[in-house]
Amino acid sequence: MSFAAPFRYRWEAVIEPAIISAGLKPFRVDASTVSDSILTQILRGISDSRLVFADITSLSGYRNSNVMYEIGLAHAVRQPQEVILFRSDNEHLLFDVAHVRVNHYAPDTNEADSKASIVKALTEAMAEINQCKAIAVHKALDALDQHAFDLLLDAMKGAIRYPQLKTMRDHLVNAPKVSALYKLLELGLIKMQYPTFTVEDLQSGKLDRPLEDLVAYQLTGLGHAVTGSLPIKLGFDKIVQDPAKRMIADEIFSKYDDPPLLPAKPETDESRPPSP
Repeated sequence: MSFAAPFRYRWEAVIEPAIISAGLKPFRVDASTVSDSILTQILRGISDSRLVFADITSLSGYRNSNVMYEIGLAHAVRQPQEVILFRSDNEHLLFDVAHVRVNHYAPDTNEADSKASIVKALTEAMAEINQCKAIAVHKALDALDQHAFDLLLDAMKGAIRYPQLKTMRDHLVNAPKVSALYKLLELGLIKMQYPTFTVEDLQSGKLDRPLEDLVAYQLTGLGHAVTGSLPIKLGFDKIVQDPAKRMIADEIFSKYDDPPLLPAKPETDESRPPSP
């Protein structure tokens, strides 16, 4: 939103309290004491924040060009539902923004309704985002084959590495793992961990080591969400709900060196520690 004085009241009396009421932590660049440049803070905020909120209200017949530029950045790197726009004027919108949903509110004359409108917009946006994430998780689960599923389980235990392929035998034996690794990368379930080097590493010849010894792969946020959904996909959540079935499952799984993904036991009144 604009740094102009009229917007300070909106921020302090309406927008900031509404964001907090929605269960989020508000962050406004000009209110920060960080020494980074404002542009750096804006770019970091747009990329790292859960949602992006902008007031594009027109003052004196024009909309703040800096705000519109930042909205363009937000729409370029974020999903549409993650960018929440509000305004209190009825003036003509630019063509590039006319097709985007813009909420109306009156923060200067009706604080209560304006807060409620912001909370509603933020809550609906988070619900839509969660729904989209759930769909993405299910699509990723359904796209896994046997080898990708097995490698995903390995990634849950820690970083995985690209297999060494020095001989024909290496290529033949590791072909399924290589294919599975590419599959997980394509689905966005894992990402590469880049190696970091010190002067001592350069002096010791670390750069001469094979790349597969230096590079590893770890779960992404989507990867963690997918692995978290595996117990439900496998039906283990239903086992947990039945104490008798849970007891049988615990006995069976105790024989495994690497037991399956059985969810934790649900907390009961008997297992819950007493309140102090």
